Amino acid sequence: MKKNLIRNNEEDHILLYGEREIVYLMLKDILYIEAHGNYSIFHMRNEKKFVSCHKLKYYEELLEEANFFRISRSYIVNKACIKYYHTDTRELILTNSFIAFVSFRRRKLFLNSIYKSNHTAKAMVG
Repeated sequence: MKKNLIRNNEEDHILLYGEREIVYLMLKDILYIEAHGNYSIFHMRNEKKFVSCHKLKYYEELLEEANFFRISRSYIVNKACIKYYHTDTRELILTNSFIAFVSFRRRKLFLNSIYKSNHTAKAMVG
């Protein structure tokens, strides 16, 4: 399954299979991945979108060792793109001002993941 993730010392890429195209995407350019039925929509830093014929679960497993985290049934986020996280409301804001909410069940795993990563997210308590 991990054959679609291409790792090297300079840039990590993912091979994305769409309905009519095959695209190499640099992981650092992905803001978040959104579930859309049996498809996944990749939202990029340059505001482009790419549709994949795989479910979000596929990418959750593929990117588990990269800097990504599944925050809910609907979204996987690039932790390097987190601008703000409010611990009380579980509101997460990305660098492009996109707002999503970390699910109640995933909040502790999310916080542990943030603390373990090199990325420092701003958290507001109270």
